[in-house]
Amino acid sequence: MNDNRKDIDEEVIDIGDIVICDVCNADYTESNECGGFILGTWAYCPQCVRTKKFTMQEYARAICAPAWVTFRQLVLAVRNGDNTIRITNWKNR
Repeated sequence: MNDNRKDIDEEVIDIGDIVICDVCNADYTESNECGGFILGTWAYCPQCVRTKKFTMQEYARAICAPAWVTFRQLVLAVRNGDNTIRITNWKNR
């Protein structure tokens, strides 16, 4: 019998109110810079939005920050209190 089962190990980390751009890794935790958007599960900071080229379809799917909303406020609002990240490891048995 071929036993290809895997053990799954998941670690859940509460990151609190830390806000990091998923593209450039810039820390926006203490920033008041406005702009940016969420596309899928990725948070794009204002700088990355200005420098990356997006298709019209991507813009249509994005959750954009209004001009008066900071990137930090946008990310925390979309999280809606779930400030956890999950790290999943699969180990072959």
